[in-house]
Amino acid sequence: MLRQEIKRSGYDGLLPAGIVVTGGTRLLPGIRELATKVLGLPVRLAQPDNVTGLADELRSPAFSTSLGLLAWAKMQQETQLDTYGYGHGWPIFDLKRAAGFFKRLLPG
Repeated sequence: MLRQEIKRSGYDGLLPAGIVVTGGTRLLPGIRELATKVLGLPVRLAQPDNVTGLADELRSPAFSTSLGLLAWAKMQQETQLDTYGYGHGWPIFDLKRAAGFFKRLLPG
């Protein structure tokens, strides 16, 4: 299905560097070899890095999308603050709210 979607999108033949597999799929044994065989492209496995101040469980590839969205939101907020001249950084109360949100998602 992924190969069909790549063709449908018009990117077929435009991915010489290959694809990146992350998220929970990255944890599947043999996924790199299988994806390379099926797609005929180089495959790289990725996981969150440079993550500080979070529980070890959140550093799992399964949380890649969530961490990526947080990083994107932080970047957007910093861009808005810079645009309006309010300084740099992400206010600490927002980080605490985000951390609280993720703590509620974790079991136990």
